[in-house]
Amino acid sequence: MSGWSQQHSNTEKRNHERKRDDAFLNTIGVIASFVIAALIVVLLSPAFVIAVATFIATLVFKRTRWLTYGSLGALGIFVGLVLWQGWQEIFQFAPFALTIVSMEGLIPHAENFLNGGNAFAVSVASVLMNVGLGIIIARAVVAVYEFYKGKIIKSSADEKKKYRGSEQFSKIKDNRLAITSKEQEKWRKNVQSRIEKKQEIPEVFLGIDEYGEKVHMDKKELDKHVLLQGTTGSGKTVAIFTIAETALANEESVFMVDGKGDIKTVDQLSALAERYNRTLHVFREDTALTYNPIKRGNRTSVTDRIMAIFDWSNEFYKNEAENFLQKLIHFIDEYGLPRDIETVVKYMSRKRIYKVIADDQQVWEEIVTEEVEVDSEDGEDDDILGVDTKKETKVIEKTITRSKVSNRATYFMERFFQQSVLFDEDEFEAFMKKDDETAKVVQGMRSQLEKLLYSELGHLFKEKANGIDLYEIMQKRESVIFSFNSNSYAEFIKRFARFVIADISNNITEMYKSNQKISVQGIFDEFGAYGSSTIVDINARARSAGFSSIIGIQSLGDLIIDGQDIAQQVIDNNNTFIFGLTHSPESAQKASDVIGTYDDTEVLHQFENVTGSRIKRIEMKANRGMTRNKEVYYITPEELKNFTVGQFAVARKASSEGEVADRRKIVYFRNPVQEV
Repeated sequence: MSGWSQQHSNTEKRNHERKRDDAFLNTIGVIASFVIAALIVVLLSPAFVIAVATFIATLVFKRTRWLTYGSLGALGIFVGLVLWQGWQEIFQFAPFALTIVSMEGLIPHAENFLNGGNAFAVSVASVLMNVGLGIIIARAVVAVYEFYKGKIIKSSADEKKKYRGSEQFSKIKDNRLAITSKEQEKWRKNVQSRIEKKQEIPEVFLGIDEYGEKVHMDKKELDKHVLLQGTTGSGKTVAIFTIAETALANEESVFMVDGKGDIKTVDQLSALAERYNRTLHVFREDTALTYNPIKRGNRTSVTDRIMAIFDWSNEFYKNEAENFLQKLIHFIDEYGLPRDIETVVKYMSRKRIYKVIADDQQVWEEIVTEEVEVDSEDGEDDDILGVDTKKETKVIEKTITRSKVSNRATYFMERFFQQSVLFDEDEFEAFMKKDDETAKVVQGMRSQLEKLLYSELGHLFKEKANGIDLYEIMQKRESVIFSFNSNSYAEFIKRFARFVIADISNNITEMYKSNQKISVQGIFDEFGAYGSSTIVDINARARSAGFSSIIGIQSLGDLIIDGQDIAQQVIDNNNTFIFGLTHSPESAQKASDVIGTYDDTEVLHQFENVTGSRIKRIEMKANRGMTRNKEVYYITPEELKNFTVGQFAVARKASSEGEVADRRKIVYFRNPVQEV
């Protein structure tokens, strides 16, 4: 037994020594591996430096696809140079790298081992090989990073919630005004520099996001229109001016319709225009300016402008009214009558039209000959028996005046009264007594225009020498603000604003057709006070001609106008959405739906009863769980209802750059009127 025990003890001793030797050799192997790896990194340090820089740039700018294409090209160049110049070329930076890490003594050994005993010499090939290898390494590291990143289970919503509870978030939020003011100052210096160089300002600087990063949007995104919502006190007007500033800096015309009539808004826009030496015309009830909205354009466009100010529920009446207006504008133009609202109202009367037609006579003089009897020259009548009955005559000439209805009058007689000849008195009276649906429609239009024309502000429609002409203002690259209080002049602002929008659209379209390509920024604040389905269509059609617009509302509920909900139509005709504070649950829900959702990972945990009793259970997360995909709002309705002043959710659907999440952000807007 003792011999067997001794043998067993020796075996265990040998096994223990073998394990100790194996552990030692493993340690030596690991150390050697690290030393060799470190030496390779040092010798190829230029490639690894390039790899690190490329990796970081790829993550920051999110250009993995670019790196993929670049790595394929780099691989081709690298392999080609290795085959052509040899693998030794990649180590030509070794002396520089070894010197940095204070290992100059290894340079001769490196030359013998890596360069055939020759001195290292940097060449174009060695530079290209290191750059190429760096890009290849960077792509490999990105692939590994993305693989393991995909394995990590985390919820974006939870990450966002965690960040919003951090000190960094609180610091940015508390200092947002100072941060945006500082960034605005930098941006304006750059803007001024570009103006001096006569360069376009390509971006709109909005403000900063929740992470303190600057938020810009490409100016071209404005071409597809903006919907901006924010309740009273949300900073909506300031947000509007943020966009308007870029237009003014680019010397573009800005046309603003303000339904609040706030003199502060007028002063702020005036100061902003003055900052960039732009002319701003102010059109209010107390200004001397006048405006003729139908001064320019062909018959069809003028008809469309007048039709746009009315609300139509019956297609038949709408068509009848449009047909009459088309004829009336033609009539006014043909007879050289003043083309203004007053003239249109005056001749929405068939009696007045008929009088003009009846007086439109073609008059001419004509010389005619006539045979007349004359007395006998001898003065005696010797025909006692009455046998001689022959009388003496002579031919004379005389001038008579003739007249007939002109061809123009005949044309309009047929157009308005369906016959080519004039009525006699009884016929005209009978015609006027006929029960005519068109006459009723025309009378309705006339009544509404008269209310506009004969109101306290009706004088603003008079054609005067100091009147504003939107076409000329566009050509001069000047701007206008139309400011009226919709509470005091509800009916007036409704019709007037529609005239303005339709007139802007017509003028910009006509300029585009004549190859006068300019950009015009329209701002229609308090759109619910005057908007309509027709106006939305007019606004959309002018987009291709260089007209971009901002529709400002307090709530999406404002887009229910006269019982007609045009909210979806407005949303469909805009591609950039800026939503601020709202108190309406329905409006907040709709806004979140418009901004959209993303696929998030929801982590579900199992719970286990750690301790407790039937009366009191204490449950904790177990080590097991599961995940599932879930649709999550980029911006939730609750967030929208708790926004602060100047805080907006921005959804840039007109842009395709970057990730979708980068185009759906909460932004703290800068204040462009703070320092003007």
